Amino acid sequence: MAKRVSVFLAGLVVGLLVAGSAVYVTPVPQSSVAVPSMTTTTATGCADADAPRAWVGQTPTSEYRSVVFQNYTFTHDDPDIEIRANLSETTDGRWVLAFTTRPETPSKPADPDCVPRTIVSSSVALPPDYETLAVRLDGETITTVRNAERPQFYYLNETAS
Repeated sequence: MAKRVSVFLAGLVVGLLVAGSAVYVTPVPQSSVAVPSMTTTTATGCADADAPRAWVGQTPTSEYRSVVFQNYTFTHDDPDIEIRANLSETTDGRWVLAFTTRPETPSKPADPDCVPRTIVSSSVALPPDYETLAVRLDGETITTVRNAERPQFYYLNETAS
């Protein structure tokens, strides 16, 4: 009986060592977020007095920096526009999120009581060591986000805090 207990204990110790070493060498699962990547949403309608306030936010994780650009609103002449977004690295650590617009064809006639307005929002995942992200609309810089080690949120046309 003592021999069975000692064999059992030896097997238990070997099993724990094997299981422990497997856990030790197994890497921690990484997030499913591709870096760099971005998503963009747009909504076009008629301008009114209740335009949402545009803001930018940044949150760090160990694997990437998440930058959120929300509620940027602009008016335009054409009632239907196409918006394309492109994320690119211009130099080491300097990124550009560029929105370009063009009239959709064929375009429907404009309603005389409507000033067309589009709201753009985007989320970007960048490498944790990025320096800046410039957000541009048709070549004009809207804002430039600088990498921060802590969460950062601000309204456009205000200083980051």
